[in-house]
Amino acid sequence: MVGIVIVSHSHLIAEGVAALAREMGGADVKLETAGGLEAVDGPGGPEHPIGTDAVLVMQAIDRAWSDDGVLVLMDLGSAVLSAEMALDLLGDDRRDRIVLSEAPLVEGAVAAAVTAKLGLPIDAVAREARSGHAAKATHLGAEDGPESRGSTSGSEGNVTTVPRSTEDVTTVPGSTEELVAVLAVDVPHGLHARPAARFVQTAAGFDAAVRVRNLTTGAGPADAASLNGVATLGVRAGHEVEIRASGPEAAGAIDALRALAARHFDEPDEPEPPRTPPGSARGGGGEPTPAPGAVLRGYAASPGIAVGPSRRFHTPALDVPEGEGKEPAIELAALGSALRETADTIAGQRDAVAARAGEGEARIFDAHLLFLRDEALLGPARAAIGDDGLTAARAWRDAVDAMAATWASLEDEYMQARAVDLRSVGDQVLARIIDAPVPAPRLEAPGILVAADLTPADTAGLDPEIVRGIATAHGGPTSHAAVLARALGMPAVVGIGPRLLELA
Repeated sequence: MVGIVIVSHSHLIAEGVAALAREMGGADVKLETAGGLEAVDGPGGPEHPIGTDAVLVMQAIDRAWSDDGVLVLMDLGSAVLSAEMALDLLGDDRRDRIVLSEAPLVEGAVAAAVTAKLGLPIDAVAREARSGHAAKATHLGAEDGPESRGSTSGSEGNVTTVPRSTEDVTTVPGSTEELVAVLAVDVPHGLHARPAARFVQTAAGFDAAVRVRNLTTGAGPADAASLNGVATLGVRAGHEVEIRASGPEAAGAIDALRALAARHFDEPDEPEPPRTPPGSARGGGGEPTPAPGAVLRGYAASPGIAVGPSRRFHTPALDVPEGEGKEPAIELAALGSALRETADTIAGQRDAVAARAGEGEARIFDAHLLFLRDEALLGPARAAIGDDGLTAARAWRDAVDAMAATWASLEDEYMQARAVDLRSVGDQVLARIIDAPVPAPRLEAPGILVAADLTPADTAGLDPEIVRGIATAHGGPTSHAAVLARALGMPAVVGIGPRLLELA
């Protein structure tokens, strides 16, 4: 009997599809699932985070193995990439007897289970899975396919308004399943990390494939499920974005995103922090060490006055060991473990900031958690492990460096500052991969913290009884470190320049 594997981002979906297929095909059908990521402890017991993992797919194939072959059904996106990588992890003697199918997940699984129970060969099982939607299409009179209902080429055909309360949601001729909406972005800094995180979380809450494009600049389209993809579109205040959604809950996704935009992406009403008056002198490189009584000027990031000795902390650099990786399965497991441990730590930081400064400031860490699930990072890292034989540490560092460079290349200074956040999260994961202490700088004596720059994680861990004020050489008043300093009531001046770092 041909074995069947169900791969889904959701553990519940995978198990539900498998239960339905077993009901139709029989309890003895060789059917296994790889839904979500590896289980972690949650408030109500074990929970499977949303995502896909090539190692879990490989293990499911092992459990479903049959000399007659294994049919693998996947839902979307990274599920396909993870299934392909799982094949690479298996031996050559098995790879030729595995079929990755583009069949619809639910209908395909039911058709495959029924056909596999008959003892038919894998090509017949795969063929039936692909045609699993035929009965529904015939019942709804759609047997001729979407091309019979209109044309998408050229400018022919009228764009039809969907009969809903959302007036600017339209259907595209010839594709009644795709909805299109145009949203205006009016938050002060555009879709930076925090509102981008809200955008991604909202879009991901629906059974729909959502793509977004910056209409003002032409950037994109990007997958609405990717924080990096959405945020690096460079959407600024006043820009318009185009949302395209398809799938069973496309209309719901469109409505929810429009409501989010109407709520200004749930951004708190916060006045722009004052900047240094034009023409003020700022420290530059190559200048002498500041003499007693010298004045160093930067940006006012958090109000207040603090007096005390300068205190420094240093974050140790993380060295990535050279050498070839171990078996891909081992390296992938190391990466997965580091991601989960880091997610637990960041969730704790979020709770601590929410308690001290409020829910609005804590949302900064929602963006950090999304970094850990973003296929724009995970995909290249996993591919480098599976295809290039790199260690998990090297693959992850390279993926973070590439994405951070993309952030840093954006024109908007506010968006450029998000590269610091990404590198902070990246270092936390990297430290766990190489089994090194996670960078957690501390001050042992009260005073003014002097640093090159601070990450949100650094700032969130500061003790106001020890840190009386903050002075940084780099950064600006819109950095997340500055936002948290204001929320925590710590006077701060940032972007002072390199002369600051000459202080004893």
